Amino acid sequence: MTKKSTKSTKSRSKKSSKRSTTSVLGFVVILAGVLFAQYVLGIDVLNEDKTSNTNDNAPVVEGNDNGGTSNDNAAVVDNTGTGGSSWYSVYFTEPINTNDVSRQVNAPIENAMVDVINSATKTIDGAMYEINLPRVVEALINAKNRGVQVRLVLDDVYAIEDEDSLASQLDAAGIPIVSDNRSAFMHHKFLVIDGSAVWMGSTNFTRNDVYNNNNNSLFIRSTQLAQNYTTDFEEMFIDKKFSARDNPRTTPNPIVTINGIRVENYFSPEDGKTIEQRLVDLVNNAQTSVHVMAFSYTIDALANAMISRHNAGVDVIGLFEARGSLQGAMRPMGCAGIPVKQDGNPQTLHNKVIIIDNQIVVTGSFNFSNNAIEQNSENMVIIYDAQLAQQYSAQFDKLYNDPRAEVPTASDLNCS
Repeated sequence: MTKKSTKSTKSRSKKSSKRSTTSVLGFVVILAGVLFAQYVLGIDVLNEDKTSNTNDNAPVVEGNDNGGTSNDNAAVVDNTGTGGSSWYSVYFTEPINTNDVSRQVNAPIENAMVDVINSATKTIDGAMYEINLPRVVEALINAKNRGVQVRLVLDDVYAIEDEDSLASQLDAAGIPIVSDNRSAFMHHKFLVIDGSAVWMGSTNFTRNDVYNNNNNSLFIRSTQLAQNYTTDFEEMFIDKKFSARDNPRTTPNPIVTINGIRVENYFSPEDGKTIEQRLVDLVNNAQTSVHVMAFSYTIDALANAMISRHNAGVDVIGLFEARGSLQGAMRPMGCAGIPVKQDGNPQTLHNKVIIIDNQIVVTGSFNFSNNAIEQNSENMVIIYDAQLAQQYSAQFDKLYNDPRAEVPTASDLNCS
């Protein structure tokens, strides 16, 4: 198919079956291309889905709402938001790093995904980079069968053509699906429920992201925010527009106030340069702390801003996905004296999070990479809420202080 040929260097290694003496060199070249795409361009190439076990102790932070039920064994923290009434729930995965499918049950974040889908009474619009969670697929089909309008936009390589994908079941159930046809990725991981709430974050709808990788997701109850995501969804689903639009500000409500809390909302590639500048401005204005945990981080201007704030006495700390981290911002940040670590998860640190002054949280599907700025379909929120920031800070501290996380050596950093 067209996209697979244009993404040949991004195809998974398991699809290579020919072995010959002459193929060894070709394999090395392809592998180099894959690693370059994964860690320098910031493209999710290696997040192969590996089925695994759930963990009943995965941390969940929930509001007092009707948007979903948590696992009885999960760590649950009541959160009503500083505005006084509940409007969000936040979930963090707890990787258990196993491929044992029989133990893949009742992960709180998966339960929440299913609960959110089951709560829909009118519409579900979903943009999914990958999907192979059977319970999520079943919930979407059940929603369609009970009269809910379900519409989906999927990435054609990882959600349509991938051999592990369950998209064919959705198609067979009569759910309309649109996929992009370009070399970049439709990298979203969001659901819009009844035009009044949004599920979003870094978590793909896959076994690997739920059970093996470090991720976060938010369920936000806001009609205005839902309108933004619906607009972006329909540009893809109806207008078949996946690349940068002619009008870079098609988002109806780029700044939303929810219960007195400011929420900024961005979509790339149309907002890509705006996002880059906004992140740099936020870091430049940081007064006390900037903590980042990132799967991919290759935006030089953002790294330079963090180095500048570190030099000004701000507490800047970085936690990075170990694979390929030395090819990204970790090296210049570490060489500048910023405390940095490579994460301890033997699978993947997949978060895309910045916490500023323990007051502001940046999160979404948006990797801190040029590819996310210029090519991929992405979304991001910036939320000005101290309670939420505390919850993300607690997760950051947990992962940063994981005894498996490692400080890169001086020889690794190779500072000149």
